[in-house]
Amino acid sequence: MQTKIVLCTLVIVVALSACRDDSSLEPAVGTVLVDIHDEGFAPETVHVEVGRTVRWTNRSQQPHAISSADFSSGNLFHEWWFEALFEAPGTITYSCSLHATKEGTIVIE
Repeated sequence: MQTKIVLCTLVIVVALSACRDDSSLEPAVGTVLVDIHDEGFAPETVHVEVGRTVRWTNRSQQPHAISSADFSSGNLFHEWWFEALFEAPGTITYSCSLHATKEGTIVIE
């Protein structure tokens, strides 16, 4: 009986913590934002400073997966996001591995 009470309490605590408003989910200041739509990435080309992050957010109802030689997001469902940190200058092209016609470019300066 006592084990059931402890287990139920634990389940309630976990459920409530999942419902909280967590400001740590907000992008850090200076993060470059890219939206994923059915038509492609917006903006298609972004410029980011060395040491900064790009966050892609899927605004589409269908899943998308960002992929390049340097990173891969896995499947991103509606409103899911993925971030990547860029620590060296250069240009990186990426695409949606589920929809190969969707391409984007990151210019790291």
